[in-house]
Amino acid sequence: MLLNTNQMAFGRNETFFLKYNWTHKALDAIEKNKDFLTKPDSFLDLGVGKNMLSSIRYWLGAYRILDVENQDFCDDIARSIFHPEKGLDPYLEREETLWLMHWRLCSNPINATLYYWFFNRFKNSHFEKEELLLTLNNWLQNTTSKKFSPNTIERDVNLLLKTYSISSQNEDGMEEALENPFTALELVFKNSDGSYNSEFRHRESVGHKLLTFVILELLNEMKGSDLLNKREVKLIPLAELIDSSEYPSIKNIFRLSENCIIKLIEDMAIEYGKFFELSETAGQRNLILKGSQLSPNDLIKDLYK
Repeated sequence: MLLNTNQMAFGRNETFFLKYNWTHKALDAIEKNKDFLTKPDSFLDLGVGKNMLSSIRYWLGAYRILDVENQDFCDDIARSIFHPEKGLDPYLEREETLWLMHWRLCSNPINATLYYWFFNRFKNSHFEKEELLLTLNNWLQNTTSKKFSPNTIERDVNLLLKTYSISSQNEDGMEEALENPFTALELVFKNSDGSYNSEFRHRESVGHKLLTFVILELLNEMKGSDLLNKREVKLIPLAELIDSSEYPSIKNIFRLSENCIIKLIEDMAIEYGKFFELSETAGQRNLILKGSQLSPNDLIKDLYK
């Protein structure tokens, strides 16, 4: 989850977003044949082009669903949700699944650098594409010595905006709109003048159980850090937890207003009081992690009940 300036990925998606049916079709084929993605004619079995198969392989890894090298699920959470026969939501029918995929993509700076940057570092609620490109290129120049083709960067930005944008002009065909899962999250809106909005607000589809799972993933990444190291009762300032400058920012990735995220955390502390508690010291709100540990697998089952 931490950014490594020597490991950044652009131009690997072949200009295709991940379509609704690709995930189940690919995982079902891999479940039947672990070597499926390495077969020279596997794209024919899926009914897609070679470039599309390359895109599917990339996205399954970037969304942290599939360990592409080993042709197996990245972890138990991915298996629980996406298994083609036993999964809780293998067809991406629930919005919670799309949010979890969004979180896992945008907290993956090595394999999805652009999505990490846009949903963590770029906080403009109103912008034009040229402004976005300029800000991104400035960030890259100040962050890494690696060089990327301007055309590659622009193609990736175009795809990000296409993946997440709802347009006021209905520019996209109906078929393509129905194939794209992530417009349902309403994270980016394209205005009639070509500019974009990406607003921080209350989001009904982000519930406290979903937020709890995200916090568990983040805390797992923070193990060994100064925030969590060698404390019997672990206390974390909420500001550092929900909008970290070092780790992925929950607030930014979900584009949540501060009032909304505080309310969700309060609800989390009520339902999972055995594991979490809120406190306030000198005007600073903190999350206390108690001795008992909440299992991410149990939480996922609870989320999908």
